This record gives sequence, structure tokens and C-alpha cells, in this order.
Amino acid sequence: MPSWTPRPRISFVSGSLAQPQIDAESHGGAQLVVIDTDGPALISRGTAAQLGLAADATCALLQLASGSDCVLAVSVVDGEAEGGAGHVSDGQVAITAVQQYNLHLSVGMLEDFRLFVPPAGVPFELVDVEGEVTLLGGTEGSTEEAVQVDVRALTRELLRLCFRAVLAVNEVLVLAVGGRQLLLRITATNTLDAEAQDEGVAYHCYRGLLTQDTQIYLHSPGTQQASAAAAAPEDGGRQQQHAENAAAAELLPQSLAAARAGVVLLNARQRPPAGFSRSSVKVVTNDGEWFPVKRVLLRPCIALTTALRAEQAGLSEAEVPVDVDTLTFDRVLLFLEALALGQEPPSFGLHLCPPLLAAARWLGLRPLEEHCQERLGESSSRLRFYSFDEVRQLNAAGGCWLILDGMVLDVTCWLPEHPGGSKIIPRQALNLDCSRMFELYHASRESFVFLRQFYFGEIAPEDRDLVPAPDEPPSSEFLQQLHDFTPWRLQVEVATHLGSRHAAARASKRT
Repeated sequence: MPSWTPRPRISFVSGSLAQPQIDAESHGGAQLVVIDTDGPALISRGTAAQLGLAADATCALLQLASGSDCVLAVSVVDGEAEGGAGHVSDGQVAITAVQQYNLHLSVGMLEDFRLFVPPAGVPFELVDVEGEVTLLGGTEGSTEEAVQVDVRALTRELLRLCFRAVLAVNEVLVLAVGGRQLLLRITATNTLDAEAQDEGVAYHCYRGLLTQDTQIYLHSPGTQQASAAAAAPEDGGRQQQHAENAAAAELLPQSLAAARAGVVLLNARQRPPAGFSRSSVKVVTNDGEWFPVKRVLLRPCIALTTALRAEQAGLSEAEVPVDVDTLTFDRVLLFLEALALGQEPPSFGLHLCPPLLAAARWLGLRPLEEHCQERLGESSSRLRFYSFDEVRQLNAAGGCWLILDGMVLDVTCWLPEHPGGSKIIPRQALNLDCSRMFELYHASRESFVFLRQFYFGEIAPEDRDLVPAPDEPPSSEFLQQLHDFTPWRLQVEVATHLGSRHAAARASKRT
């Protein structure tokens, strides 16, 4: 996630966002307490100064310092101004329940905020935006009968409330039109028109600035389903996105739930249907899924050259099958995008490198093959044998090095991300054979696939008996599964598991 760093001020010049020079003396961020309001989002003049805003600033755009898709438009007020349900003082930000939902906040939380600055060098004003309209649950006088809403009035209200504001995918807004409260959920945003999107290499858009030139397409859930059913095959990715958005709507809190009554939109404009694009092909994976992919991205895939050339001459949509599963090919696309843009390749986990290497060889994608080989080679070159005393010294120095059936694992950097918390492993699993604890807490065996990421070698054979045994040995079934999932271990007496040796030692003592 982005770090909390100083950001330039935001100002509004001639009705558009401007990005002035960074003020070296501004803090660029502040810890603010969330309070409730029924009106617009507010911060005090003192808070504005803390954020680095100019003394005469009247508004600003904020986002969470940890990173957030949704951007909060706030007004700057003098002194302790009334904010609907309360007031706003220095060190506070007054936001509505809807804004709290969008930012995943609640009243009383202390959260780091920073100023938001649009990305430099790329379009940020919205060419178009799509939204889904439903009747807000609990609306007075609402029934299960369909409600008619004029899209022109709805559009005017959206522009009135959000003109020059940033809209993000899955953000929700509450609009009052014709005496009724409507829930509008943003389902798609575009900062490039269809032609520019077609020419782009790696276009992804999830938010942008609403302007007077933005084309607004609104639909109700029923009409969207009907249009999706009649959509062209090349819109499959968009259909999937709409389905995911519909599922997301079910997660709305009760206060923002949609009523059962339908909404009939009058004077609604439909997005022009997308035509066949020769710049893209449909790649079909071996598990039946498909991806619309730009041809230029697939150029490094030597094995697809003949298929791409043959399909390019056709007049219908190109379809290219690949013997790669969906999840792996999705990661291949991430690598291809980075390659096309001249960026550093993604840092794939070591457990992902073997399937990516196999995919690279099938596709003839030499850069990915070399990248995976390098990653796996780096892993192999660092492997060695450790004495038990070395492991104890590493832990005494503040590390978190585990011994799992003789494997030496460094989980120091991963400890803060541990689902069970950062304290349980140092308290219970250091300087002993932790295989029984691993078996008890990881029954699904899903964690096996991550072991290679932390693997640094093995306990030296002469030190294996020095490792304290758990009070109860791991089961033979667990040890066999562990062996099956770790064929990449250094091959020294791997067949004789440390846990098995401890169990055998106990048995000999009993006899």
C-alpha cells in the first residue's frame, strides 16, 4: 500500500483541478477522528493547515493515507462550524454515513488522511461513467410497485452533488429525486474513449473526475441484465464485472439496502454497442475461461505467433486456445503488461514460479521463463545446512526462524501478516520442532504451498537430534503430506522425518 508521505496542495483553478508545486513545509497528512454529519464533509481551518492547504482554501480532496479507491471531497470551514449532526473541530473530519461506508470507516475512528493528487501525465477526467440505480430501502411511502424516475433529473442531481468530484467503481451515492431517495452505485468508469482504449496496451480505470463533458449512463438492475444478455461476446469482461457488482450490492449495510420495489428509468441513454476490435483476441484457457487480450501484449509469446497471424486476417473475433489454467494465465498477463510498459516484473511468490515456468515454456515466452528460472535459482543458491545453534542465534537477534521437520524457515518479514497474529509463533514455535503445532493450526494444508517462500535450508544432519521435540509428535499422515508438498527440499535423509525420529525415540524409551 502507498506510504504516508507529504503530498502537494489541491486547488481549484477555472473550475478544474490544478497541481501546484509541492510545499516543502507542509505536512501533507494528518490523523483525524471521524465524526458524523448529515451535510457535506467538513474539516476545520486548523486541520486544513495541518494537511498543508493554503490559508484561503475552501475545499480539498482527501484519501486514506494507507490508500483508498474512494476520494473524499471536503469543505474547509472557519472555527467550529455546525455540521448537521454535530460540529467539526481541529483534528476531526465530519462525514456522512454513506461516505463512512465507502471508506470503510465508523464514527470515533482515528484514521490517517492525506491530500489526494490526480496522477500526473495520464488522463483523469471521466469520459464516461456507468451507474446502477435502485430505490433506497426505508424510503417513506415506498411499495413493491415499480417507481418511475426521469434519468435527466437524476443526472442533474448527480452533477450538482459531485461536479469536479472523484467517482470510483463500487462507490455508492444517495440522490434525492422526485421526493424519493435513490441509491446509485458506480459500476464502471473510463478516462479514455473507446478508440483510445482500443489503442492502449494496458488500460485499467477504476476512478476519475466527473466533469460537464462526462457521458453518464444509468441503468436499473433489471434493464442491465437484459442488455447484458444481448451484448456482443467481446463485452464478456464487462458482463462479468456487472455480475460482480450486483453481488457486491448484497453486502450493503441495512441502512443502505435497496428496497424491493423496482425502478423504471425514463429517458435513459444506452451505451453504444462495442464493435469487433482487431487489436484484441479472445484467449481461452484450458479450464474454459477466456480473456480479451491485446495482440501487442501477446507478441513475445512465440508459440502463439501462427495463431495470431491466422486470426488477424479473419473478419470475426479471434479465439486463441492456450494450455494454461485461468489463474496462471492471469499472472502471465500481469507479466506481459509490465514487459510492454517497461516496468519491473511482478514479484511472484516462489510457490507460483513452477506453474508460471511451465506456462512460459508452453507459450514460448522467454522473458518470463528466464525470470522464473532466476527467481528459482536465487532460491536454490541461498539454500544450505544450519546448525541448531545458528538458528537459536538468529532468533536471539530478533528474527523468527522456525524448524519444521528439519526444514529451516525464515518467517520474520511475514510475521505481521500471520492470520493468527504476530505473537503466537514467537511464543510457542521457536527453537524446537514445530511440526505438531503446524499440523494443528493448518489443517487445510493450504499453507503448504507457501513453505517454499520461507525455506532457507535444513538443520544439519548431525544436529537433528539436538532439536527439542514437541510434547506430542505429528501424525504420520501429516508427515507424508508434508513430504509430498516439499519435493524441493535439500535431499539429505529427507525420508527420515524429524518427527518420526522423535516418535521412534519415545517408543524405544518406553520399551
